Amino acid sequence: MKRPKKTNLPQPKIGNLNTISQEALEHAEETAQAFFDVQNDKDKELYHYGTPRHSGRYPWGSGENPYQGDIDFKAHVKQLKSKGWSQKEIAKSMNMTTSQLRARIDIASENVTRARDAEIFKLRDKNYSKVAIARQLDIPESTVRNVLKKVDKVKEDSTRAIADRLKKAVEEQKYIDIGHGCESMIGVSKDKLRHAVALLEQEGFKRSFHEQPQMGTSKSTTMKILASQDTPWAEIEAARKNAEIDFPGFHYEHNDYTNPHKLETPTSVSSKRIMIAYPDSDPEKDGAAKDGLI
Repeated sequence: MKRPKKTNLPQPKIGNLNTISQEALEHAEETAQAFFDVQNDKDKELYHYGTPRHSGRYPWGSGENPYQGDIDFKAHVKQLKSKGWSQKEIAKSMNMTTSQLRARIDIASENVTRARDAEIFKLRDKNYSKVAIARQLDIPESTVRNVLKKVDKVKEDSTRAIADRLKKAVEEQKYIDIGHGCESMIGVSKDKLRHAVALLEQEGFKRSFHEQPQMGTSKSTTMKILASQDTPWAEIEAARKNAEIDFPGFHYEHNDYTNPHKLETPTSVSSKRIMIAYPDSDPEKDGAAKDGLI
């Protein structure tokens, strides 16, 4: 590798700063003051007053922690309390009533807790251990355990509720289709349905597989049927051929697994009750005025 050639460029000379005259310093100060237009006139001072809802020029919640304001608010209130301020004095300093202050503290606490739990779940999904999560978020390991335990308990309860309702469906229908599309029909995720079925299999229920020919093709679809343990496979196959097997007759709404809704048969409406309202001179009968009305 060749070394770069030396250049004979002149080197800048740096004078001794101690030799700069007072006159030169004053001139530099005047120049800087004129450049930035720094005056002592109060009318020309600039203040940052923020936006009406919150301070800052960036969108609310766009920071790394969208609830940082709630964290700072709680810390500020705690600091004032440590100085001996009463709740009334703190509320007055913030131009609010004590009721508004308590509500603001409760909302901030809920937001901070929600943000903390979300971070715990995010790190758990990345396969962080409980110890690593606690270290990362600087919180006690017991807090991490309690949060995860609470969520796991909710999942366990929902799985149990779905399994009990599937069990009841088998008792009512004898065989139920738990294959493709069942999760959408009853309003649960595929994982929840799979876990509930696995729980019932541990309790003695049987899952069997049957081939259903597809219409218009030479292929077939595999049906997954759930039935009681003592139900013969041949009986289930005969029920399939006779189109006697259907999805469970219930569904959930809004992830409320404690309140299943029964699937109702659509009501048939006589065509004699359905009429077309054509445009008419009579406002009461004018169909154009009722466009889109059923």
